[in-house]
Amino acid sequence: MRLLQLTGGSLQSIHMRKTFEFEVDGKKREFRLGSYAILEMLSDMGIDPSDITQLFDPVNEIKSVVSFMFHSGVYHFDRLGQKPDFVRGDIYDWIDITGGFSGEFFQSFRTAMIESIGLVEKAPEEETESEGQIKKK
Repeated sequence: MRLLQLTGGSLQSIHMRKTFEFEVDGKKREFRLGSYAILEMLSDMGIDPSDITQLFDPVNEIKSVVSFMFHSGVYHFDRLGQKPDFVRGDIYDWIDITGGFSGEFFQSFRTAMIESIGLVEKAPEEETESEGQIKKK
């Protein structure tokens, strides 16, 4: 997993209510991304909303994406007035059968999550080779 610098992002920048869909284990799964899932994830992670970029530091990133997946999936069912047909452990199974943390399901969801929070990704810069020149990774 590549490390990224994230800028922006706050509860005020959450401007999308977005649905993420992915077929996994022979079934189309729908996730409702937005403020409910974000607030539940922040609570799970013990992160203050003013420190939202901490979600993607190397220590928190995987757990925060999984937590957001879980709460986004639960919220989808809640909005339909139904009980979820999965538990948190199923999220890890879906990740495993779709290529792990570098697989398409996890990485696609991670990107949708970053967009829904209003964060901006940029590749980290390497040390300068000479004064005034920055070498990108």
